[in-house]
This record gives sequence, C-alpha cells and structure tokens, in this order.
Amino acid sequence: MSFLSTAVQSVLEQGQFCHVATSAPSGPHCTPLVFAYSGGRLWLTTSRRSVKTRSWKADPSAAGLVRHGELAVSFTGQAKLYDALDRTTWGD
Repeated sequence: MSFLSTAVQSVLEQGQFCHVATSAPSGPHCTPLVFAYSGGRLWLTTSRRSVKTRSWKADPSAAGLVRHGELAVSFTGQAKLYDALDRTTWGD
C-alpha cells in the first residue's frame, strides 16, 4: 500500500471529475468521468459499450488527472473492469 500526501488525498477526495485517457484504435481517447476515491483506489463510471470500456478490454492501461482548486493530481495505472450485471467480474 502506498501512502499519499495530505494534499494529494485532498484533491482526490474533493475533486469532482477525473479526466481519464486510454489508448483506442483511432488514437488516444480522453474524457472527464465522475469518480469516487475510496480504499486507496479510484472508482470510475462509464458505459459498458463506451470507447473506454472496449479499449480497456484490449489494453487496461490508463492515465488520468484530477483537479481541485489550483491543485492537480496525475496518475497512471491499470483499469480493472467491474460490471454490476455480470457476476464473473465481481470481486470477492
């Protein structure tokens, strides 16, 4: 588990949108998404038929930016897909 500074945690807890990028067949794809920060993870919502979802199925690489006030946090990582209507994607 990594520990984040108070400033980083504040941005992630108070930011309203997360601009998330993924690699799509036509090139980089970046859109703002509603998100939640909980348990040291970012939780994003998107449609199961979206460009992001289709791209993450092929390559889970992701990058993003969250802003709050004059501060911003950028990140890279791997997306893990969960679908409320598909039990095979649910964790323990």
